[in-house]
Amino acid sequence: MKIRHLFSVLAAAGLGLSAISGQAAVINFDDVAGGASIGLANPITNQYAASGVIFSDPSGTMGAVLGSVVAVTGFSAPNILFATQHQGNADAGDLRLDLTLPTQTVQFDAYLSGSHFLQAYAYSAGGTLIQSVTTPGGMPYGVDTHVLVSAPSTIAYLLVTSHPDGSPRVYDNFTIDNVSINAVPEPETCALLLAGLGVAAAVAGGTKRRRA
Repeated sequence: MKIRHLFSVLAAAGLGLSAISGQAAVINFDDVAGGASIGLANPITNQYAASGVIFSDPSGTMGAVLGSVVAVTGFSAPNILFATQHQGNADAGDLRLDLTLPTQTVQFDAYLSGSHFLQAYAYSAGGTLIQSVTTPGGMPYGVDTHVLVSAPSTIAYLLVTSHPDGSPRVYDNFTIDNVSINAVPEPETCALLLAGLGVAAAVAGGTKRRRA
């Protein structure tokens, strides 16, 4: 078998295994021009669709905006995503993350006000709640909270919100950063990749036998 043919087979195998194992895209918002302090700035919507997420506020037009980090540790400088609760308690204050890549796992860092807790709800494409995560309450002001949402099936979108301790009906501002989407191919894609690797291996074996 020619050396270059061997390299082709090995490259195909490497690409196939990489695709099957999935890839992680991390969104830290640092490539977008931010605002001064933590204030209303550039809206973040579909800038990161290719990386796996479309951001929005399901109850208003100003809920997903960008602010810059000021005296906050644990975040990548200079930007974080600031979800503002801006319409009173009638506004759920949710930040919605529509996932454009198939995944069952989403991670992100959250920064809450003092003595607040955060809730994240994962939904299927049909709108069925498939997982929920609630962080511990009483977190000190300015502490980085790591949130992991791991669902039993593919997540279509997340709703994320924050509440003061003891007041689950009251919604408040929060920020997130370093959103990690662990994309995995659909079962049909895995089957096609494995079939392609099988064909490549068979061709390589046939070439070797003919030259023997």
